[in-house]
Amino acid sequence: MRIRPADVWKALLFGIAGLAGAVAGALPGEFLFRVAPQESVEVCLLLDCSGSMRRGKLEEVKAAATRFVRENASRGPISVVGFDSDARPVARATTDVAELERAIAGLDIGFSTAMDRGLAAAEQEFTRVEGKRYVFVFTDGNPDSRDRTRRIAESIRAQGISIVAVATFDASADYLDQLTGDPRLRFQVAQGDFGTAFEKAQGVIYKGLLEGSSGSASREESLARAGGWTALLALGLAAALTAAQNRYLRRGAFRTGQLGLLIGGLVSGLAAGVVGQLLYASVPDDQTLHLVGRIGGWVLLGGLTGLGMSYVVPNLRRLRGLAGGAFGGAAGALGFLSASPEVGDFAGRLIGAGTVGLAIGMMIALVEAVFRQGWLEVVYGRNESSTVSLGSQPVSVGSDARACTVYAAGAPPVAYRFTLEGGRVRLKDVPTGREEILKAGDRRTIGGVTLVVHAGEQAEPERATATARRNDDRPSAPPSTRPYSRDRRDEAPVSGRRDR
Repeated sequence: MRIRPADVWKALLFGIAGLAGAVAGALPGEFLFRVAPQESVEVCLLLDCSGSMRRGKLEEVKAAATRFVRENASRGPISVVGFDSDARPVARATTDVAELERAIAGLDIGFSTAMDRGLAAAEQEFTRVEGKRYVFVFTDGNPDSRDRTRRIAESIRAQGISIVAVATFDASADYLDQLTGDPRLRFQVAQGDFGTAFEKAQGVIYKGLLEGSSGSASREESLARAGGWTALLALGLAAALTAAQNRYLRRGAFRTGQLGLLIGGLVSGLAAGVVGQLLYASVPDDQTLHLVGRIGGWVLLGGLTGLGMSYVVPNLRRLRGLAGGAFGGAAGALGFLSASPEVGDFAGRLIGAGTVGLAIGMMIALVEAVFRQGWLEVVYGRNESSTVSLGSQPVSVGSDARACTVYAAGAPPVAYRFTLEGGRVRLKDVPTGREEILKAGDRRTIGGVTLVVHAGEQAEPERATATARRNDDRPSAPPSTRPYSRDRRDEAPVSGRRDR
């Protein structure tokens, strides 16, 4: 089915409505993140500055660490310790990004790898004795004293402090697992991918679907925040798309019986947030499954919203509405994932909400246009029209806005009902009870509204076959019968002669 300019305009209209509704719904949801008590996370960055960190390694680590503090200093205090032949604490625990950046920039290359001294110094940097605490260590080799380093690491973990390690492949994986106590907390990469490894470690330390620090809250709190936020987003989205569809057809913003759709939006949003958070938080060690969890929540939200809109948009099949919404949800997830690291949680969530609303609204409208077999063009005036898909669900036209799909002022309460079944468009004149079969291009005007029938590609062959069948049923004229003309001058001249 060819997409017409009017279809693109409708998709944009629905997209803008979805964007506005989703953001309007998400804004009150931000209150959940403001009032809920949150336990901050304290991190000590322990960075290898040994002689082997030459050839651009240290500069790459400093760039990754700088980005780490920019994104996460608001989530709790961060301290910085460098180590080579000795430990060098360069920044005490703080949330001051500028101070942390200066400390990281001042690190330079030394000689050996006294990781044991670095770990001992990192242990002293924490400002509290309980709560979420992490030593985030980067190294490109093995320490000078493996036994002493291992004993200090065990002592740190015994105090409830977790150790997350990012290392090059020059370091022993087995030994790093002994330091962290959990192979899921060890990330090894080649030079050039240090930034990616820092992001993976960040996902472990600050894990959460909608907020980076949700990992520091209880499981129940995280689920409540995620579910509550997406529930309000879905409510705003459902309300905006429902109102857009109604206004598109010149009806009131909301109709009797559509309250259930708003309740459905709340429920779908709650389910999407909770399921997505569960998927994300249950696999903190796998970045790919992290991504699946995040996207899965948005896809579920979009799919259920699209399913709900199939009850509002005439003849939009349930499965197609579900698929269109799901695709829109996936696109919105990409918007959230790309925006959040750059602009922070608050702005990232709102950008993600807007992207979800825009994508879901547009996809629902485009899916309707692509898969329809026939539609009714409703012309209100010059350069002013809308379209309604035809199908087995009757499309009614009349002056009763509550009972009719298309509002036509001055018409009977319910004047016409259009259906498309078996490739044929059937019109029922409700006041008279008369029915007729219409073909593409047929028009009807009522109440100042002109209705133009458009048959889809699948409807055309069936109608042509039906027409041919009706013609075959008619009795044919005898072969010798020829229409007679009373005026022979109407006949074509023979052999160039002309009657005088």
